[in-house]
Order: sequence, then C-alpha cells, then structure tokens
Amino acid sequence: MSSTEIRLALHKYIDQADDRFVGAVYAMVQQYMDQDEIIVYSTDGKPLTQKQMAEEVQAAYADVKKGNFKTTAQVREEIKKWTKP
Repeated sequence: MSSTEIRLALHKYIDQADDRFVGAVYAMVQQYMDQDEIIVYSTDGKPLTQKQMAEEVQAAYADVKKGNFKTTAQVREEIKKWTKP
C-alpha cells in the first residue's frame, strides 16, 4: 500500500470513527508532532528535543561499542588527581 493510499484510508477511518477513536488518534499525532519540544537540558545547559536526545544517546552508545569509555577505576584515579594540590 502506498503512502497516498494509506492517507486516503486514514481519512475514511477518521471520518467514520467515534469521538473516542478520533481523540486517541489526535493525541498520538500531537505527541508525534511535538518531538521538537524541549524535553531535557544537557549538563552545560543546552536544551535538547526528544530527537536530539535520542541522537546523543545513540552516539554515546556507539562510542561505548567502539571502546571509547573509562572504567570506574580510571575515573577514580582522575578524581584523585583533581583533589591533590
């Protein structure tokens, strides 16, 4: 089924649907369209949308898979350096 056919079928379903169904579809579409809404702020104060947050999580996950991370022991050693005069 093509995108055009799906759109036509959706129009028919919505035209024939009861208020409960129309409300549910509206809520789902509204949530989908609001993906540009800021949902979180980074540690440096940068606002992030749901899409941007998902992209950052995927990038971080890719870094971990490549081995680009520090172990707890390595982080503890770094912290010790910060606190020594």
